[in-house]
Parts: sequence; C-alpha cells; structure tokens
Amino acid sequence: MRKQRRKNNNRLSILLPFRELRDQQHGAVTVFLMMIVAIIFMFIAVFIDYARIAAFQFQTEQLAKSGMRSVMSSYDPILQEKYGLFAQGGTDSNSLLADSLKQATGIQSLKGSAVRLLDIVPDTQSIEGSNQLGRYPVFEHQIQEDMKYKAPIDFTLEIINRLKPMSQQMKEASRTTDLLVSLQKQYEKREKLMDEVLQAQQRASEQVSRTNFDVRYVGGNGQYSIANTMVGTISRAVDIAAQYEDYVRMKYADSMRDEDESPAYSDETSGYEEDVRSFKRDFRELVDRVQRQHREKLQAVLPKFADIRALNEQMKRTIAEARSQNKEAYDQVGNGRTPSGGLPEIPGNTSTAIEDIRKQVDQLILPDEFIQQFEREVQGQIQAFERFERVSQDFDSIVSSAVPSTTGSAYPLKQAVIRLSQAINDYLNAYVRHGGVNVLQSREAAIQAYRSSDAERKKAEAKSKAKLGEVVGLLKKLKEVGAGAQKGQEQFNQLRQFYDDNLNFNARAEQEASQSNLNDQPEDASKDSMSMMDDLYGGMAGMLVGMRDEFYRNEYAVNRFTRFEPEKLKDLFTSKNMSDQLVDALQVPSQELEYILYGFHHPGSNLAASYGEIFSVRLAIRTMEGLVECSRMGNPLLILAAAILYGVEHAIQDMLELVNNGDIEMSKYVPVRLTYKDYLRMFLMLHSRNEAMMSRMLAVIQFNTKINPNERVTTIEGDVRASIRLWFLPGVMKTLRLTQFISQGEVEGSRYYITKKAAFTY
Repeated sequence: MRKQRRKNNNRLSILLPFRELRDQQHGAVTVFLMMIVAIIFMFIAVFIDYARIAAFQFQTEQLAKSGMRSVMSSYDPILQEKYGLFAQGGTDSNSLLADSLKQATGIQSLKGSAVRLLDIVPDTQSIEGSNQLGRYPVFEHQIQEDMKYKAPIDFTLEIINRLKPMSQQMKEASRTTDLLVSLQKQYEKREKLMDEVLQAQQRASEQVSRTNFDVRYVGGNGQYSIANTMVGTISRAVDIAAQYEDYVRMKYADSMRDEDESPAYSDETSGYEEDVRSFKRDFRELVDRVQRQHREKLQAVLPKFADIRALNEQMKRTIAEARSQNKEAYDQVGNGRTPSGGLPEIPGNTSTAIEDIRKQVDQLILPDEFIQQFEREVQGQIQAFERFERVSQDFDSIVSSAVPSTTGSAYPLKQAVIRLSQAINDYLNAYVRHGGVNVLQSREAAIQAYRSSDAERKKAEAKSKAKLGEVVGLLKKLKEVGAGAQKGQEQFNQLRQFYDDNLNFNARAEQEASQSNLNDQPEDASKDSMSMMDDLYGGMAGMLVGMRDEFYRNEYAVNRFTRFEPEKLKDLFTSKNMSDQLVDALQVPSQELEYILYGFHHPGSNLAASYGEIFSVRLAIRTMEGLVECSRMGNPLLILAAAILYGVEHAIQDMLELVNNGDIEMSKYVPVRLTYKDYLRMFLMLHSRNEAMMSRMLAVIQFNTKINPNERVTTIEGDVRASIRLWFLPGVMKTLRLTQFISQGEVEGSRYYITKKAAFTY
C-alpha cells in the first residue's frame, strides 16, 4: 500500500511541471483569442461604419435629387396654365431646398431612445439656375413638348385635307398665271417698241405732208405733161417749166435787138430769173432740212428692231421654260398620305382647261418675217424720201443749166418736174394719203389684227385695277384706324420694349416686320398671290415629308394666343366707317396672333397685313376659277385679264362674307368653309422661318403675365453637403479616408461629411 502510495507521489512529482506549463498555455490562448476578437471587432466596426457611409452617400444623393425636384415643383402656375410652359417660380430656391432637406432628414430621425443608424444632418446647400425660358432653344423645346402629339393631327385634318383636293388645279393655275403675266410684260414692251417705230414713221410722214411739197412747191399732181404758160409769178417748180419757153422766146427776142435798142422784155425775163433763183434756193434749203430731219427720225428707231427681236426670242424662251417647269410641291400635297377628309374630287377637266390655255400662247409670238418686213418698210420710207431728194437735186442742176439762157428746150425741165412730182406723190401715196397702197396703214392694220383682243383686255384690266384700288384703300384705312388708337399704341410701345429686350437677350439683331403690301397692279397682284400659294403648298409638302420645328411653333401660337375677330371689322368693310368701338378694340390682347405673325408695333398694321394676305389667297383661288370660266375666250392675255377680273371681284365678295359670317367657302369646287383662324395658320407657315417670332411670343407672354421669361430658369443645378456621426474608431476611418472606399467625403472629428450634386430640368 505504502509502496503503491510512494509510487503515485513520484508520478505526481514528475507531472507537476507539465501542469504548470499547461496553465501557462491557457492564458496565452486567452490573450490570443482576445486579440483575435479585438481585431475582428475592429474590422466589423469599420465595416459597420463603411456600410453606414455607403447608405449615407446614397441617401444624400437621393436627398439632393428630391430637393431639386421640390424646388422645381414650385413652377409658376400662370405660365403653366395659360401657356403650357414650365419655369421656376419667384420663390427663393435656396430656401426651398433648405426646407426640403430639413423635412426629409427630420422624417428619418427617430424620436426616443431608439438607435438611429443614419443620423443625417444637413450642413450647407447651394443652388444655381440656368437655361432661362427666354432662350430660343429652351422656349422651342417646351413648345415641342406641349404640341408634339396634338399639332400634326390638327393641322392635317383641318388644313391640308381641305387644300389637297384642288392641288392640281392650283398647280396649273399657278403655272399658267406665272407664264401669262411674264408674257404680258414682255408683250407690252415689244408692242410699245413697235408703236414707237410706227409713230416715228407717222411723224416723219406728217412732217412731209405738212410741208406740202406736192402742191406748194412742186405742182403737176404727178401728171406726165405740163402745158406752157406765159411768164409770170413763180411759186412752184412746175411754174418754172411751164413758163420756160415763153422766157426763152423773150430772152431770144431781146438778144436779137440792136445794141442801141432797149430790151423789150428785160423786166419779164429778169423777174423770171430772180424768181427761179429765189425758188431754187428756198426749195433746196427746205428739201435738205426735211430730208435731214426725216432721216434722223427714222434711223433713230431702226435699232429698236433688235430689241423687238430680243423680246420676241425672250417670249419663246419663257414659253419653253414654262412647259418644262413642274411645281412638285403641289403633287406632293395631292399625292400625300393623309386621313380621308371626305371631300369630293374636283372634275379633272378643270385642270385640263387651264393647261390648254398654255397651249395657245404661241399666237403671241411674232413671225420673223413680220419683223423683217416691218424693218424693210422703215428703211423703204427713208429711201423713198431720199429718192425725192435726189430727184430734187437733178431738178436743181437742170434749172441751173437752163437759166439764164436764150436758147433751149423746156422738155428737160418739164421731165425733171414730172419726175419730181412723181417722186413726192409716190412718197405721199405710200406714207401719207389714205388708200390701199399706204404702207403705214397696212402695217398698222396688220399690227391691230393680232391685237384684236387688246381693247377688251385693257378694259378688263382697268376694271380690275379700279376694284383692286378699293381693297388697297380699305387696307390703308385700316392702318389709319390704328393710328387713332392711343391706348393700343401705348400697349404696343410696351410690347416693343419687351421684344427688344428678348432680342438682345438672345444676341439677335432687330429684324424688320414682315411686310406684305398688296400690289395695285392686277396682274402683279395675281402673280404674287400665286407665289403665295406656291409657298403655302411648299410648306405643307415639307410638313408631310418631315415635321419642322417651326411647325410646332406655329401651332402653339394658334392655340395659345388670341386673334382679332372678323366681325369687329364689319362696319369698316361694309360702310367704310371707323367706329369708336373698332378703335378701342385695337389693343394687344385682341390681336396677339397677328402681332406674332407680322411684328408691326402699331395697332392697325398687323390687321392690315393679315387681311391683305387673306385677299391674296382668295385672289389666287378665285383666279384659278376664273381661268376655267374664261378658258374659251381665245387670246391668252384676254383670258388672263378676264380671269383676274373674276378673281378680284369674287375675292372682294369673300372678304365681305368673312367679316359678316366669320368664314368663307374654300372654292366653288371645294365646298368647305375656312375660318379666319385657318388663314392665320396658313400664314404662320409662310412666315415661320423667322426666329424673331419667338421673341414676339415671349414679349406677349411677358405683357400678359408680368413675368419676364429672360429671368425665369428651367434648369437648376445644386450642391447638398451633409454629415453623419461615425460610431467606431473615427481615427481609423479618417485614415481610411485616403482610400477609394470613402474618397468622396471627408472626416472632421467624429463626423463624416459628403457633398452631392444634382440637376433637374423641365
């Protein structure tokens, strides 16, 4: 037992060092585990703060965005409700942003003793606005957003479908009117030149006729024999020849007398000789003077034949160009795919009738032989009097050799006088006296033969001009009405200031107002009206191909701004009286669209321009109808004059119908009604490529709302700086600030700060 106990003690003594060693190892593990736990805790703490920082960054960004939205939610209600525009209101943006952040962070802060994972505290914020509504790109963008769904459908259904059915008729009318007006101007110039030539011929022949060479200076009446007479007074060439034999007889008798005998006939013979010398001198001077003036008159007009030929060739080229011309815009509208408008098709023979008029224009061209023969006749007239002048020189030579003389025959003198008489009578018969051989009468008759319609044409033109003058006077009177609208002028002066401010804001130079004066010449007014229709159909064709920015702008103007009601002009158009009610109505709020369209800063000028263009459109459409109605009148220029007269008269009736009823039938071939609003929409398309129209819109908006679009922003960009308290190891986090994990912010003390940017635009 004892031995066994000793044995156990020995074993314990041997194991005791090992036990002590074991106890020492257990303490190291504890320390080691504590170190491990501390390190793990440190990393967990770091990751907890890192997670809080990540959430804080995201939350701060959301706060910044929601703050910007809150600021932008304070848009001006007047602009939005009346004009569909969004711009930041007049409230201080920084205050709105601060309030928004305060409310947002207050919601996240939990009351009581609960742990707040993100105790976000806003620090500072700043906000800056840009893209003012008064800028053209900004304003146009908002217009497009407001109109992009509604405008194309409205315009297609309301306008294009109404004009589409008569696209071919208007195309043919425009081509025909352009051709005939151009030909008429060239025709008038050519005919004026021909009249000048003929008048020069007539003046030259009248000068010869007034001189009375045949009766007063030559005599003989173109006879082939001259009877002898006694010596007497000599006043004509025939007297010299008729008295010559009696003169020679007396001269011879006196020569046969003795030297001491006095001549029996000295008084008679010397008187004859003196009369012959006097007559010959006067006659020579007269013939030379008349010949010089005669030649100058006619040679001065010979170069006009080159101009006549040039105009004739120009007319040929005009016809050839017109036949090759094709106004594609009309075809694009006519063939364009649009919703069916339920309108009847115009009979095809209407466009064919107009087209056939152009096939008749060749009759306006003069044959080359006509011009050549006319020129030869002028040269022949010069030569005819030159022939008389040469014969008069021969007569002068024969007389000079025959007088004085004591011998000789009267036959050479008589033959010279006969030739002289025949020469002057040939000229008079050809260029002065009425009869079948009169060259001037024949030429005048030939000219009048192809001018047979000119008298009727000029009568129609005179009526058209008188009617057109009434319209021009009426539009002028409308401008004068505006001159008396004092209140309206004051408003337009204020509008002018707003307009100029916006132009300067957009760095644009001032542009002249759109001017569209009605031409007082019927043919020019008709051609201008057709050009307007060309532009109108061109605009519609462009709209069908691709929507242009200005198209949305135009439709926006029509839908958002007021226009002048036609019935207010009833008294002016029907009785031409200027009522006080009309004068008072000429203010900005009643004609905003007209001002935007034309840009005149006078109460009556925009309305005058508007109704002038309405008349032009009506004139174009009614002239098209007139071409169909008058297509069988024969002469193309007469057809044009009659068609224009038809157009002017019916266009005036249309204007009266507009102010009485508020709309007009499109055409006798298209029985749909167009209102005053429809016409303004069309005119906006004609004038829309004009940035100044946006300045005028913005000026009207400022006038009505008292809000300056140049100062109202549509985009804001801001900074929001906020912080959270770090829970663990701020020093470690500050050290880690240099890493990419939290490089967006900064640590100050125990708080972590970050700045986030956000932007918002309408």
